[in-house]
Amino acid sequence: MERDHEQKPPLNRHAKEEHVELPLSDFQEMVYELESWQVDLEVQNESLREIQLELAESQRRSFELFDLAPVGYLTLDIRGNIMDANLMVSHLLGVPRKQLLGTSLLRFVPMKARNAFADYMKRVRAAETGLDMEIALKKGAGGETEVQTRCVSMWDGKEVSERIRVIIIDISERKAAERALRWREEQSNQILNAMNRDILTFRGERKQEKEEKGENFHRIERSFGSFSRTVQLPAEVDAEKVDAVYKDGVLQIKLKKTQKSTGKKIEIKST
Repeated sequence: MERDHEQKPPLNRHAKEEHVELPLSDFQEMVYELESWQVDLEVQNESLREIQLELAESQRRSFELFDLAPVGYLTLDIRGNIMDANLMVSHLLGVPRKQLLGTSLLRFVPMKARNAFADYMKRVRAAETGLDMEIALKKGAGGETEVQTRCVSMWDGKEVSERIRVIIIDISERKAAERALRWREEQSNQILNAMNRDILTFRGERKQEKEEKGENFHRIERSFGSFSRTVQLPAEVDAEKVDAVYKDGVLQIKLKKTQKSTGKKIEIKST
């Protein structure tokens, strides 16, 4: 059977569009609603701009407090890998910050100190407050930096979320000053002990370091040497009153002469 096809009226492409005329009151209401929406959007945009400015200011303050801090800040995961580090840590270790991320902090601990450092980290995880440790950390280009670390365990009861906050303070200058002070004290003691029969003997060490950096090289030369001098004193001195001062490469020793015994005149009485 053949299906009956309904005949559709042909499309009139030139038919005029029908326009619906709205009442004036409806048109005014639509205009009012559009104006209200526009005001709401402007208020929202202004609020967004204020939030963006506050966020930018907060990021700036965070950058200054974290990245530009005069001490190093580190965050370690449970395995001791570096999760975050500021610019001072990169400076102290001599490694770009991007290369530090994901690296174990133990890599920068000298072999001779790794057992002590591992024990220190165990005590940090068990402690409720931060613990301090002085240690020398290896630098990426060679050499070591003497630092003081303060570690605090941040643990919410879940092992996988354990974090350790680390503060690193450069104490190289302080340690150098302490060594220089000990050296002066040792020299003074040696001077006092060496004084025997108007002979003065003193000993010392010379240390020199030369560093040179280039585009494709970094060279450090260190030289060491010791010396000893013996001086015949021109007069008897009081070994308990010796003063030695080392300043600007000059060792100055002050010795106090002993008082010579003078004869005493004794009157002889006759009986």
